Amino acid sequence: MKNKIVGIFVCMLLISSTTTLALTPFSKDEQQQKHQFFNTTPVPLSAPKTWIKTFGGIKFSIVGWSVQQTTDGGYIITGSKGCRSTDSYHLWLIMIKTDSNGNKVWDKTFGGTTYDDGRSVQQTSDGGYIITGETASFGAGNADVWLIKTDSNGNKVWDKTFGGTGFDSGNSVQQTSDGGYIITGYTESFGAGSSDVWLIKTDSNGNKVWDKTFGGTVSNYGESVQQTSDGGYIITGYTELSGVSHCVLWLIKTDSQGSSKSILSGNLWFERLFHRFPNAFPILRHLLGY
Repeated sequence: MKNKIVGIFVCMLLISSTTTLALTPFSKDEQQQKHQFFNTTPVPLSAPKTWIKTFGGIKFSIVGWSVQQTTDGGYIITGSKGCRSTDSYHLWLIMIKTDSNGNKVWDKTFGGTTYDDGRSVQQTSDGGYIITGETASFGAGNADVWLIKTDSNGNKVWDKTFGGTGFDSGNSVQQTSDGGYIITGYTESFGAGSSDVWLIKTDSNGNKVWDKTFGGTVSNYGESVQQTSDGGYIITGYTELSGVSHCVLWLIKTDSQGSSKSILSGNLWFERLFHRFPNAFPILRHLLGY
């Protein structure tokens, strides 16, 4: 009984002291210190760096088609530079390197006497750059796919052209895991239609290893390509619909050799069947295992 009374007495003392502490008013200084300690005012973050730059002038018209941030924090751009003379218009492929603030470090121009254009640029593993586009100054036809490799200062190391007698263009390039390059664009020289998606694989020196075309009787264009985690490639672009006056987005997945499963004809994976019967897509995809 005595222990019980002692325990109750101790509990009453604890409750009394806690209540007294809770009801004790803070002085003004103590309140300010408490406010400072628990201050929840958000700390302002530094504003992102923004700027706008232009390149060109009265004498030359310059268009940029592709840009990538480089390992030094700057940027690499490719596009075209045009100049109109009294009787013709000349267009050259241009390459511009800037610092992180968009200030020009250097620029390079590639081309001949007619029409040349840069459509895609990427920094390569050696610190240089790879560019694809089209050239009418060199090659076999009206316009050919143009692949240019430069060093880190934009000096040309080598260049290659791919094409036939028609119009052919490279619209996207990426360095592949084996050190070579993958290009997509379109060709009017090869394939089944008026223009077909063209996929070109090269070695590290730009020599063609293989190429594939995708298309039917209408016009088809490849606009972007990337190597996928399984070693194959994914391409996007667009294709015309037969008998309809508009285009639809086209997505093509290939294996490492540029081959894709044939559904209707040729090397087509996601074919025009799905444009007419969209509900058939998930069923057929399940049957094919994708």
